[in-house]
Amino acid sequence: MKNKIIIGEREKAYLGKSTYVFYFVLSFILLFFSFLFITFLFIEGKNSAFVIGFLIGMISFLSLAVIFLLLGLYRVRISKNNDSNENECLVYDENKNVFIFYDVFLNKEIEVEPKKIKRIIGSKIRTSNELYVVYIDSNQKIKKVNLGYCNNINHESFNNELMKIINPEDVGL
Repeated sequence: MKNKIIIGEREKAYLGKSTYVFYFVLSFILLFFSFLFITFLFIEGKNSAFVIGFLIGMISFLSLAVIFLLLGLYRVRISKNNDSNENECLVYDENKNVFIFYDVFLNKEIEVEPKKIKRIIGSKIRTSNELYVVYIDSNQKIKKVNLGYCNNINHESFNNELMKIINPEDVGL
């Protein structure tokens, strides 16, 4: 790591695990309520408005259950890739004059020049220690990537190391 400045230090995804457990529990609760709506359809004395209302309710709960299940699976992948990644979240290579970071969703390394970094997003309150970078790629498209869980986001060391390369205010910090 000679001539490399470590800006964001990786940590284990403890908060990510609690998040996906919450999403899975919520999806199963919503799935239960969607099946509960089906049982109301077998009650005697129902009319068409009654049936349509319960079908809409069932479809609503079922679609929310699927959305939260997919969010939970997404969080499982982020947490798993973060924990298996041995590299730091955000590193600056002085020799190449590039930021090196790792997209934890795709599990790949990305190198970006400092002038192409548009925004760095991360705080303990807003993102549960997750670090995000918005940058312009080689095709001139704006990309936002999740760098994983960073344990020094709210520490002064993060901004101090970042100030050596770019002004933190230029990237929204």
